[in-house]
Amino acid sequence: MRSRVEKSAMAVVLLDKKILTIVEDIYGYDVLSLPKGHQEKNEELLDTAIRECFEETNYQLDGSLFVKKLRKYHYEFTTPNKFHVKKIIYPYLFKVNDPGDLQIKEERIKEVKWMDLEQFSLNCKYDNVKKIANYLLKQA
Repeated sequence: MRSRVEKSAMAVVLLDKKILTIVEDIYGYDVLSLPKGHQEKNEELLDTAIRECFEETNYQLDGSLFVKKLRKYHYEFTTPNKFHVKKIIYPYLFKVNDPGDLQIKEERIKEVKWMDLEQFSLNCKYDNVKKIANYLLKQA
């Protein structure tokens, strides 16, 4: 079986006690998560998180809103065409004061919205992302 390792950066964006969320189509299933994506060649991971947030939600972050790196995690899966992927996610926390002009900008994104952090924690299906939300709830 063919395999690869991918690096992705995640934008964890807080506005008071709300978190910027997406619902994306993952192999035919709508999944609640956070903006994230692949690191491009010669791109710093923080810049990846900023770029992916804008590409997926229309929210423009910048380095001045960055708070800290959160603990990285990984997961593994096999694509429908039998390709094994180990994905390493690097979450970056940002705090903002403006709700911005949220827009869906990619076809696979079904919804973009601010969600109460506690509600997100209850509804997120990814255990690693849920851990991030629970960590943030304890910090609030």
